[in-house]
Amino acid sequence: WPNFAFGGSTSTYSEGKYRTIIDATSYAYRNYLFDSISSYDNSGWGTSLSAPTVSAAAIDIVDWYSTTYGNMIKDPGVLFSTLLLMGDGQGRTYVLSQGFDPLWGSGRLRTRIFTPSGMDSPYGWSINWLCIANGQVISLHPNNGNKLSSDVDSFRAVAFWYDSRHQTGQQIDNIDMKLWQEGTTRVELGNSHSLYDNKERIYLHSIGGRTLTLEIIGTRVTSTEFSANCGSGNRMKVYFAYFFEDSDRDDIDGPDETISPE
Repeated sequence: WPNFAFGGSTSTYSEGKYRTIIDATSYAYRNYLFDSISSYDNSGWGTSLSAPTVSAAAIDIVDWYSTTYGNMIKDPGVLFSTLLLMGDGQGRTYVLSQGFDPLWGSGRLRTRIFTPSGMDSPYGWSINWLCIANGQVISLHPNNGNKLSSDVDSFRAVAFWYDSRHQTGQQIDNIDMKLWQEGTTRVELGNSHSLYDNKERIYLHSIGGRTLTLEIIGTRVTSTEFSANCGSGNRMKVYFAYFFEDSDRDDIDGPDETISPE
């Protein structure tokens, strides 16, 4: 998560070639830091401060998640996809409706817990994984396939998969996402289809009152790596996470305006 790196370069593999290499950003300037004379007059800035902020957020998620849901968070992919979901979508110049910004990743980290005190009701969420084959489309149904409350404002979803071919500069599996509104006429609301990343992201506002289907699509799956969960038959393990919520920040026990909506 260094703030001086820039992904998506077309000129060199050392900067990710066409893929984004930054996943999230966090504040890199701090006042009131502890200093050598036992006071809090120090200050500083840089990745030495932003990276620990992300690491501390990850530990907070592990602590809450493991206490509530047990061992599942010990899977690094579950933790990573959860952190991707916590970016607020802010890019360098505008809020991203899909994908990742080359310099800001998924946006500024706004860590949440999926409880009434951590979310703006009405809300819903899911974090899990699945195995997908080449050409396969797997449909997920937020809110158990029921229409969202009209008070729901925003929806965000991410997908992440580990493909070791990144390390050797080879072509990796291409997995995409689409978000649909169900009804008499099926309407595509958004998509994320990077050819080079091993992660996808969709964000949509003004989503209330709709029935949604989130599709994860095995556009090109060629991996032969063995997975304890997916076997070795050209299937990729994909982690996904999504949540939807109100954006009014008017709950008695929910987040306030310090957790700004996208």
